[in-house]
Amino acid sequence: MRSKGVEINLYSTKSTSNIERELEDYLREGGFPEALTLGKRIIPSIYNDIITKGVIGRYEIREVTSSNNLPFPSQKYYSTEVSVRKLANLTKLSTTTVEEWINAIQESYLLFFIKRYSRSPKQFNNQRKVYVVDPGIVNYVAPFSYGGLMENVVVIHLLRKDQLEGGELFEGRRLRSGLCGRKGE
Repeated sequence: MRSKGVEINLYSTKSTSNIERELEDYLREGGFPEALTLGKRIIPSIYNDIITKGVIGRYEIREVTSSNNLPFPSQKYYSTEVSVRKLANLTKLSTTTVEEWINAIQESYLLFFIKRYSRSPKQFNNQRKVYVVDPGIVNYVAPFSYGGLMENVVVIHLLRKDQLEGGELFEGRRLRSGLCGRKGE
């Protein structure tokens, strides 16, 4: 917001109104510098570059036609829980292939998958919540959802600030979903 010249004064109604407008713009258009200067039409190109260069090129994936449809279902479930098996069924790929794709996509910093928190080390759960690096990409592949995007933005911010490294999803009786961070709890 500072780069756009927005004054941050929480005691001024004009300032808070500008902050809310900028947040709404960020949720709808994202924060990639190219998207801010060239517009939303560049987001598909950014997304394709990340997939082709950051995932397919880096990991030398040969079967692109069958595997190329995995990122889309993953992103459509942003800020919700998915399992490897569910993604495998949707894409008609093996769970091993989906797991490899998840690791490759996460290494490219396009998506982040956070596992469910359990106090018991014996409990094994494949449920993970999906978070997308930028709201512009989310809006490219999924319909706009204010609540889901806000959760996504907060989690990505915590990941960027290194506050959620190794973080896990917490489900409790009263909390529908919360986060349990590992650093600086």
